[in-house]
Amino acid sequence: MNLKSGRNNFTRIFANPWIPVTGIALVITLFLIQLIVTNRSQKLPADYSNYPKIELLRTAIFDVLNTFDLKPLTGIRKNGYEQIIVNVPEDLPIVNIHLALQERVLKIPAEILDARGNPISGKVRLSVGFEDSVYFTVFLNPQKEVKRNRGRIVLIIDDFGDRWDSFTRSFADLGIHLTVSILPGRKNSTLVARKFSGLGCETILHLPMEPIAGKFSKDEFMIFDNMSKSRILTIIQRALDQVPTAKGVNNHMGSKITQQNRIMTIVLEDLKRRGLYFVDSRTTAKTVAFDVAKKLNLKCTKRNVFLDTEPDEETIKKQLWSLAKQAEKRGYAVGIGHSRSLTLKVLKQEVEKIQAKGFSFVYVSEIL
Repeated sequence: MNLKSGRNNFTRIFANPWIPVTGIALVITLFLIQLIVTNRSQKLPADYSNYPKIELLRTAIFDVLNTFDLKPLTGIRKNGYEQIIVNVPEDLPIVNIHLALQERVLKIPAEILDARGNPISGKVRLSVGFEDSVYFTVFLNPQKEVKRNRGRIVLIIDDFGDRWDSFTRSFADLGIHLTVSILPGRKNSTLVARKFSGLGCETILHLPMEPIAGKFSKDEFMIFDNMSKSRILTIIQRALDQVPTAKGVNNHMGSKITQQNRIMTIVLEDLKRRGLYFVDSRTTAKTVAFDVAKKLNLKCTKRNVFLDTEPDEETIKKQLWSLAKQAEKRGYAVGIGHSRSLTLKVLKQEVEKIQAKGFSFVYVSEIL
């Protein structure tokens, strides 16, 4: 049955007029280009088992839809081929799905034989098959009521301040709401804070605190457990002067300090007075910092996942997706990584995939 004869059935689902679209032209002139529709339909077999190439094509289509976390309505057969109807969240560009399908089916090899768009509704119909035969028709329907956001991810990158260069800037170029944590007293702490803030990142102070063990450099910006209140407040002021754009604070190290109610109360009361928030990096399971902040009614949150404790690409990737799963379960989750080349590499690879699954990256301040 040809596409023309099936048009009446089709228009019961979609409004006219339909305008064909194809390839990259969809990006620029979606719904504006006219194509000639040819007779490319083919009777679809009831059982795919004897038709492995068709099953391969079907699997490819569903794999792409799954990448975008889309749940299609399937099993509908009309006009001799299977219809796959997909309700697409309004904030997910249909062109992204179109191009992803096109790239995937070409590897089989198969083709999107015809693409038609409705300029009024924004709906798109893709006819997919081999050579001159259509086996699947994919309907992409934008829906305002479909919610795409599966969870909010707070991503904090620690340890900036030593340098401002193309590597450092690359974190801002990820194109997400990123929170960067800047160490005070470094060569470029203030410059880095201003640069990141100017590029749309949220900046926080990465306040050094004494750890229980391990090597660390003692400097004028670190809080120790034997310090007086006045000394602690002086350090906080000096550190914030180094990061003037800071919206909040998280602890650098601090496994010893964050266990102590006295010191954390001093620190957090001062942050509350200044209108800053606090993120407990949770460098020890015995931390009391978050609980103290809650008692003080200070805006606060705590780290759920460390991304790059192990300097291994696959581990970082696994931790990043674990962060996404926790965000889906809780509504949001906080992950902390570090300004390292391997961490940046994984983020470049995975951020868009995570967004395609319906997650959004947000600043710390957006969950408080």
